[in-house]
Amino acid sequence: MNNVFTKDNLTLEYKWPETPLNSLFTGLPSRRIFDRFNGFQVLFIINAIAALSEAFAKEAVPVIENTLNNHFIDDANSELSVFNMLKNEDYSNSMDKTFTNSINSEEKYGLEYRLWKLENRH
Repeated sequence: MNNVFTKDNLTLEYKWPETPLNSLFTGLPSRRIFDRFNGFQVLFIINAIAALSEAFAKEAVPVIENTLNNHFIDDANSELSVFNMLKNEDYSNSMDKTFTNSINSEEKYGLEYRLWKLENRH
């Protein structure tokens, strides 16, 4: 069974709109505009990615958060485009140990991590 991640798993700070808005983030990612500052929407995307693989590691949550925070700075991205970009990454336990051991280091997950991922694609 896949993990379901909650606020407690997030490492960055987010807006947490009132509960009725949270009910919007169910089902599959849609063409709705993605707001990288909305904690409910970030969790929705992370859980959608995690649902794709039994091997999804909780250590990948900060990696995804930092990708969302650093890569999707354009407000014109839909949930679907964000989801499609993220779903092809490997978020299993086989992630490089250099990065998983320093999971809380934001510097490691900025541009350096994205460049490392590009260089090590198979």
